[in-house]
Amino acid sequence: MRPGVKNQKGVAILMAVFSMMLMSVIAIEISNLTTVEYLVSAQSLNQVRAHYAAKAGVKFSLLRIKMYQKANEQFGEQLKGQEHLLDMIWNMDMTWPPIVPPNISQVDQGMIQSAVDESIFVGQFSASIKSESQKIDVNDLASESQALRDATKNQLIQLFQNELENNDEFYDKYSSFRFEELVNDMADWVDEDNESLNGGGERTRYEVRSDFIPPNQSFKSLQELRMLPTINDDIFDFLKDKVTVYGIKGVNINYADKNEIQSLSPYFEEEEAELIVEYRDDPEKGGYFKDLSDFLKFVSDVLRLDRAEVEKTLPPMVFENVVNFRIESTGTYANVKKTIEVITFDLQSTAKNLANLLKNEEQSTQPPDQGVGNANPPGSQPPGTDQANQGDQQQPQEPQNNNTQNQQQEESKGPPIIIYWNES
Repeated sequence: MRPGVKNQKGVAILMAVFSMMLMSVIAIEISNLTTVEYLVSAQSLNQVRAHYAAKAGVKFSLLRIKMYQKANEQFGEQLKGQEHLLDMIWNMDMTWPPIVPPNISQVDQGMIQSAVDESIFVGQFSASIKSESQKIDVNDLASESQALRDATKNQLIQLFQNELENNDEFYDKYSSFRFEELVNDMADWVDEDNESLNGGGERTRYEVRSDFIPPNQSFKSLQELRMLPTINDDIFDFLKDKVTVYGIKGVNINYADKNEIQSLSPYFEEEEAELIVEYRDDPEKGGYFKDLSDFLKFVSDVLRLDRAEVEKTLPPMVFENVVNFRIESTGTYANVKKTIEVITFDLQSTAKNLANLLKNEEQSTQPPDQGVGNANPPGSQPPGTDQANQGDQQQPQEPQNNNTQNQQQEESKGPPIIIYWNES
């Protein structure tokens, strides 16, 4: 065989080996890409399933809130003084698949497991509903009501003061911190003028000068608090579960925790707050407070405090059932979790609370002798009008009352109003 032929065979073998190696590399890369695409697609599908599992938890929670509202409408008057019994409709966490208590019978366990097996729902969720009605609304720092503005500022400052007294670590870090300056920055954010309550112009307090900060508008979310020049992460974490931007124009003491109760009045120290919670949460001792008079009676009879002096320091208070709720639902599928946070808002009740507050303030500022001596004020019956005529003149008011009742019934229809929705 000629030498040239041997050399060509060697080159052919090398080319064949190189081609096989190249094809192997291409095959491996294609296999890896396919695997990655499969995993990405599967993870995306898992994320979608986790999202809809969390959304299902929200839908169930909205249904529970609606059931609670309807139960209040139907049985509220019958349960006068015991309305808190209806709270069981919403204040228990809900999970799917349901957590089976260990002490139930085998028959009940079998029925629950059978329902889970027959369900076409994929994934899991855990949903909780909390009251938003007892929190301090930072937007009330610019309320139309002077009493509500002052009370909100005092509550916030008292909240910090109580933490300084009860938390040694917090005291060590913030004993010299000017919390009133922070509260003034909150008020400057929401009020209409450009003059800072801390002195000077509002915008000069911010490192980044902007015509839009502060916006002189209501806080849209609690995250905007982070933009204030006097706040840090520690203080924000302390505030975030105690304040809201979706308040009810008052404080519902029947749902406030110990820290929030202490902020209501400088007369309420830790011992007084614990007694209020103990009395309120035990129906045998008294249960939920029915109104301001009932609460002040407790203040004088049980807490042994001066009723009149405590009343002067209290913010506007609300004693009706919860109207605003915070829903947190976490959906899980495979190794993926999705969380949805929702806040529902009862505009009608909140507007009513503010209207009553403004009306009371207006009446308190009127001179005590206003209207005295006017025998026939506008709208009154002139002398000599008989009862029959008065009855005829009062009859047209009935359709107006019926219309108001019908309007309220129309507003109660439909699902709860959602004003905040956040997914993470």
